[in-house]
Amino acid sequence: MLRTPFMFSLLFSCPSGLPSTSRPLFVPAPPEQDESCPRGVAEPVVRKKVFPKTSFRRLPDKRTGLETVALPLGDRLTIHHEGCEYYVLRFHFETARFRQSPTALDAWFRNAAQLLTETAPGLDSPVDIAGGLRALRTYLDRHKGNKAQALVLGQEIAYGSETLPSFVSVDRIARLAGNTVAVELSLAIGPL
Repeated sequence: MLRTPFMFSLLFSCPSGLPSTSRPLFVPAPPEQDESCPRGVAEPVVRKKVFPKTSFRRLPDKRTGLETVALPLGDRLTIHHEGCEYYVLRFHFETARFRQSPTALDAWFRNAAQLLTETAPGLDSPVDIAGGLRALRTYLDRHKGNKAQALVLGQEIAYGSETLPSFVSVDRIARLAGNTVAVELSLAIGPL
């Protein structure tokens, strides 16, 4: 498990060891913040041009943020920006598009990958989302039909550079009201 508590985690890096992005990895911390934390102020990662029904608010600690998105196919997404030693984007999707039982982990791991794939073009994140999706799909393919190694919620899937390690983990799938299911995943990078 990662050292930061969260429900579904994706921790990524690209082959060069640094995430592929048009944004700087971290925004410098304001002077009043704790100098022992290498991470700066939480910044939005959702591109409003792609997903206009989006809001972002920075929580009082300035390192934690909350972003909400109404997705075009009727799904809802909340992104929690958190962490210090690890930079974590925890994705909480609420969807009624898939009919499988939340206990059907193979189907829901694939659904989680699909939800993140659909959202990725509208994200400008300092973590390598595409690399994390590749790692998750490789993990799923390796476990397909393998009864000896069942999929496990919370399992870290390590990949990427040793200097800036990466992991992917699916941590929570839960039935909500009606046909809605919550799928939680997090993108993270670290230790920084």
